[in-house]
Amino acid sequence: MKLSQLLALSAVLGVIANDVHAQSSVTIYGILDTGILYQSRTANDAGKGFAALDAGGWPTLWGMTGAEDLGAGYKAVFKLESGFSTVNGGLGNSNGNFWGRNAYVGVETPYGTLHAGLEISSFFNAVALNDPVGSSFFASAVTTEIDTLGLAGAIVSNGLSYTSPTIAGLQIRIDRGFGNVAGDFRAGSHTGASANYDNGPFSATAAYFTENDPASGASTYRGVTANAGYAVGPVTARLSFSKFRNMSTDAPLTNVNVYGAGAEWLVTPAVALTAIAYASQDTNVRANKSMLYRVGAQYFLSKRTTLYGQVGVVHNDADMNTSLALNAPTTFAPPRGTTVGVNVGIRHMF
Repeated sequence: MKLSQLLALSAVLGVIANDVHAQSSVTIYGILDTGILYQSRTANDAGKGFAALDAGGWPTLWGMTGAEDLGAGYKAVFKLESGFSTVNGGLGNSNGNFWGRNAYVGVETPYGTLHAGLEISSFFNAVALNDPVGSSFFASAVTTEIDTLGLAGAIVSNGLSYTSPTIAGLQIRIDRGFGNVAGDFRAGSHTGASANYDNGPFSATAAYFTENDPASGASTYRGVTANAGYAVGPVTARLSFSKFRNMSTDAPLTNVNVYGAGAEWLVTPAVALTAIAYASQDTNVRANKSMLYRVGAQYFLSKRTTLYGQVGVVHNDADMNTSLALNAPTTFAPPRGTTVGVNVGIRHMF
């Protein structure tokens, strides 16, 4: 290729690059959340313990999101999101893969948004809405879900999702994860849906999911959750119910109902107080039950940086295994009886 042709090609590529840059945007974002945990009792009655704790407030993560304006109300979008631990720098707060929280591309339209790839499920997001502080890993709604189901139902792989526009406060999302099993549409698949209503002082969310065994195609995991909230001035109260079920067995702790009640009070623009209680019941073995309580305070140093402190109390009967802090060392699993935990930390968003 002659020099003149190379220069002409470089000029054309430069125009294209500038044009793409002008129409597209990419944002890097993240959350760093870390603190200290004190627990009055630990596994095997080993006594009290102190530990560094990641994600006591919100999950630690970072990611990139981008959009390209296609015109007429259409946009091409993508999101890459990775969870990690501030305690040791390793992968965490996701499904164990590097882009383990979200890795999708999609299109936003006036008629809704379609995503293709991996993303956090509508069901997990709905469970997080049960709690005034969202997806905290300390004495929360998320704690009760992961104790029973692990990450089943939390992440949709090989998936498609559709999210409707918000109409009169109502938005619907539908998930479908393909099992990638030749000759069997059901095997290994995930199906989920949620409806979220938020209009004025009243809000409500309901969600459902089912996951099928990759070998037999039979339903293995199933979850149902619903909550309702009402705001009076700076105080929002919320009630919730969740059922977490492993359909493949009737063993203990595989069919758990969780009832929740809580409230958040925005005392000032810089101070928020929260209180929550969860009652968990193993419907396969009625003796297995627990009560989980949490009270906490957040102080917003700025829009991006928050100090928080919280106290959790769990009482486990029989073989119930409700956790206080999901990201604590395994030796901090609360034993039978009453255990108290105190967590103080700092969260920064960028």
